[in-house]
Amino acid sequence: MTSATNMHPSMDELCDYRDRVHDATYNDAGITAHVAACDSCQQTLAFLTTLARTTSQFSAPDASEALRARVLESAAAATVTPDILATMTPGLTMTTRAAAKPARSRQRWVSVAAVAAALCVVTLGSLLTDTPEMMAGETAGTMDLSTVTPRNGEAIDVHYTPGASLSRFPTLRLRARMRTSDAESYPANIPVVTVATLQQQRDGSYRGSFLLPDSLVYAALAVEDTNATEIDDRDGRTWEVLRAGVNGKVMLAAVDQRANDHMGRSWEEIFVTARRMVTEYPDSIAAWSYLATTHSWMGLSTDSIRTSHIERVRAFDRQLRTSASPSADDMGRMYWYARGMDSTSAAAWDVRLRREAPSNSFIVQNRLLDVLGTLRKDHDTTAALRGFESIWADAPVDRKAQVGGSATSIAVASGDTMALRRWTDRMLGLATASTPRISRISTARRVASDFARVPALRAEGLQRLRDELTRLRAGTPLPRNLDETRDAYYARVDRAVRSTYAALGRALALDGQHRAALDTLTIAAAQAWDTDVFRAVRTEALALGDTAAALDVGAKLSIDPRTSQERATVLNNFGTAQVGATLWQNKLKAARRDVVLRTLGAVRPRTIARAVPVQSLDGKTVNLHTSLTGQVTVVAFLSRFCGPAIDVLPALHRIATRLGENGVRTVAIFKENKTSADLTAFLRKHDVTLPVLLDHDKAASNTFNQWGTPYFYVVDDRGRIMSERTSHVDELLVNAEAVRLASVKQ
Repeated sequence: MTSATNMHPSMDELCDYRDRVHDATYNDAGITAHVAACDSCQQTLAFLTTLARTTSQFSAPDASEALRARVLESAAAATVTPDILATMTPGLTMTTRAAAKPARSRQRWVSVAAVAAALCVVTLGSLLTDTPEMMAGETAGTMDLSTVTPRNGEAIDVHYTPGASLSRFPTLRLRARMRTSDAESYPANIPVVTVATLQQQRDGSYRGSFLLPDSLVYAALAVEDTNATEIDDRDGRTWEVLRAGVNGKVMLAAVDQRANDHMGRSWEEIFVTARRMVTEYPDSIAAWSYLATTHSWMGLSTDSIRTSHIERVRAFDRQLRTSASPSADDMGRMYWYARGMDSTSAAAWDVRLRREAPSNSFIVQNRLLDVLGTLRKDHDTTAALRGFESIWADAPVDRKAQVGGSATSIAVASGDTMALRRWTDRMLGLATASTPRISRISTARRVASDFARVPALRAEGLQRLRDELTRLRAGTPLPRNLDETRDAYYARVDRAVRSTYAALGRALALDGQHRAALDTLTIAAAQAWDTDVFRAVRTEALALGDTAAALDVGAKLSIDPRTSQERATVLNNFGTAQVGATLWQNKLKAARRDVVLRTLGAVRPRTIARAVPVQSLDGKTVNLHTSLTGQVTVVAFLSRFCGPAIDVLPALHRIATRLGENGVRTVAIFKENKTSADLTAFLRKHDVTLPVLLDHDKAASNTFNQWGTPYFYVVDDRGRIMSERTSHVDELLVNAEAVRLASVKQ
């Protein structure tokens, strides 16, 4: 289970971590430890916005001879491998898709300027008019399973009735995200396999069967066509199978893994699962500890609930102290449950665990925090690295990545090349041995970047990054997620490639190879809307005196809604001084077209059905389609029982005010069947001034194919869902601005 301290840091905290993690004065040990162990946060740090594959529709003019000459010169000098730019062929992405398709007879060179020139030919209106649409929710079908709690060796018969989009295929695939009893939290990086082929019957439904391997305790199911173009994952909820024991009762490990699988998807469902744990296993310390944690996450730790937990902590404490030989797991859970409830009990179990079970996961984390705390106080990196060595020897697999990540960061900051080699080898070995390939890729890129930051290892770091690019383009380097279509998978691979190009560009800049750095960063910036990469391109361009390149990305930074007004003014003043007001305004106009195409180009609009009932706060039933038509609207799904949803309210209000100045409204949809005094009190307490609708019978959630909170969408003025869901307010800003610009009549 994931502890309360393992909740994801906010975007502001992650940005601060990113900017300062290699600063010896950085002292947030909690975030450092969390990020080192959390693939999701590691991916967020390297976040790149969705790839706009619409460039494949247009021919692009050749790059300038000057750029071609520079790239060839860089390639000859081994600063950028020759095949890096050769794969940048119009109509193909940069990675495995290009390798899988026949090569064109003539490869063409593409620069950022060339791509922008091709994109600017298209009007924003035609982008949204010509994009294929679908009706929101039309993939949703129903599935009946002969059992959802199979015992070992018990086959599961499947009867699936599809929605409109999957009904035309003769066969479908049933895929499953498979969990063992010790699988980690969050659905990312959990193995996904095809468990059955479903055959269409005369009545249009599909049938098949499968057997859950005995080693697995939980499976999340989804259906897709054989080309993976359409996926039904039950509107994000998935269908589920939980292992039963020989007595027919669902195993605690299965319920535990259900909670892990819902981590980051639905906090409410996690809470429901925690309550199920204590109902079915009332004598389990682990179950009650998890419920207490979810009470905290959901903001439900009232005085009466806390008092109840304290009483139970003391009862478990007395029971465990009189036990002849309590297990390390029970002692660890006892410590974790007591932590925050009874400090005396928690301290006693901490001491006992350190003495009797130093490898317990919770105690390994405490020992790690001890080392980081001492480092923050004494600034003795040598002593810290010795401490990490001792912890590594005891750490279980689920904590080794956390220990290794912290140690690697300290080794980089201290410039200890021997320690860096030792810890990076351990991290790569751990990733290869125990986690799916995506973890190996992110780990390899991070390791290479760490090497590049140390002068004595920079050349090796550069080569590692080039090698990683070669591997990424050599085949299918990532496992496909359960809810991921083929195109979404390719887009994710492309993001990994671009992240690696960006890392290589930054490493080349550190090495003083500024021309090669600019060329490489230009590739990373060619299709994604990524302000971090834009800033890096601008820095290198200005260092080289390449004003034209600096102005192009400066215009993009200027119109990005996340850029502060002060910074935008600086960029605009610089641009105007360089090329004059008229030409600078043209560049800003081109940048606005670009953010639309890069952000929305791959979106498949979903039209909201015309009869989706929701309720207003005065109890009246209103039509969702009517409520969201006529104006670009941010739709925020929220819950008063979800801690993250409550925490995001201040930022959401700030963004709503800012968007409102540009004519974009924000509507909050709360997961409530009807208005109540409690809801009214909640809205008053948190100063919720947004228009509020209530998701009566979850009709709105089903329409948007979502069910967790907080999640945000953008709907255009025609009532079409124009963005994938996001829980990040900064990404929401860009999505809303792109839809607003696209909706402006040209």
